[in-house]
Amino acid sequence: MDVSPQAEAVMLLTVSFGKPDSDAARPLTPSEWGAFASWLKDNALTPEDLLQGAPAAMLEGWQHPKHPNSLPGHSRRSSHRDRPP
Repeated sequence: MDVSPQAEAVMLLTVSFGKPDSDAARPLTPSEWGAFASWLKDNALTPEDLLQGAPAAMLEGWQHPKHPNSLPGHSRRSSHRDRPP
């Protein structure tokens, strides 16, 4: 089955692939995806653009009202990376 780059990017952002562990990033909810898709469009980006180049640079400026200062799909739960050494 061939999947377009756009479909692949959308699935990676919105579909759960198996049982996530507690520190795993979660897929975007439909409302989160809608807000993110609107932001992409407003910034002349497409989902498949995130599969190429430097996605972190492309995502500068993205803020979701529910999760300020977070990237889409990243869990808000603390993890071992958030704890001081």
